[in-house]
Amino acid sequence: MMELDKSIKGTEQSDIAKYMLVVMVRGVTCDLRFPLAGFPTNSITADFLYPVIWKAVRILETSLVDLRVLFITCDGASSNRRFFKLHGEDNDFVHYADNPYSSDNRVIYFISDVPHLIKTTRNCFCNSFSHKNTRKMWKDGKDISWLHLLNLFEQHCELSLYSPCPKLTRKHIDMSTFGCMKVNFAAQVLSSTVANALEMLYGDNVTETVNFIRVMNRFFDCLNVRSLYEGRNKRNPDLNPYNSPNDERLRWLKEDFLN
Repeated sequence: MMELDKSIKGTEQSDIAKYMLVVMVRGVTCDLRFPLAGFPTNSITADFLYPVIWKAVRILETSLVDLRVLFITCDGASSNRRFFKLHGEDNDFVHYADNPYSSDNRVIYFISDVPHLIKTTRNCFCNSFSHKNTRKMWKDGKDISWLHLLNLFEQHCELSLYSPCPKLTRKHIDMSTFGCMKVNFAAQVLSSTVANALEMLYGDNVTETVNFIRVMNRFFDCLNVRSLYEGRNKRNPDLNPYNSPNDERLRWLKEDFLN
């Protein structure tokens, strides 16, 4: 009744927004970066996202700009995951939807933001036997522990003149609020350089930690292809351009990584 009374008297005040929802348009084959729309808000729900996203698709596909929307990318927030599920049955794994505004019957794919996945994985890893100590990750009877990384840094990197992991710093290890948001920190922790150093210096004691880091390093490389020549220049075939649906990396992602 109090809320109704305020509404009738016109004295109800809007809350100050804490977040900004931005619909960003990015080009695949060109350097297009444009914030199409912004919405100040205190919370986001899938029911709110649904008309906003599809209106954005309609504007881009049917207006004079004549852009083709190929996929929608977002982080792993619950409202975003729920938005994906609204396009299928309750128990379906939904990764695309029909595009009613396309002129050639294209679908729109739903893609989780890979840098966000890497950060989330690193954040889970850092709480395994360390920091918040909320996880006890293991496989085949061996721990996947952040303490292995801590020992590597303190015993061989921090005070060593010749560090086996020159990019690793105390900021990577201590995990401040700011550090949790840094994609490059996560990528440098979950890197082949760190895996090689752990394997060389600690051997069988860190086998599953090494395997975990190698898997996540390859996952990030396979989904971080951004140049025609980066794979050649870095001598890393996982960074080569994709030229075939039968690419071995796609098989690895589907059969080995997901399984």
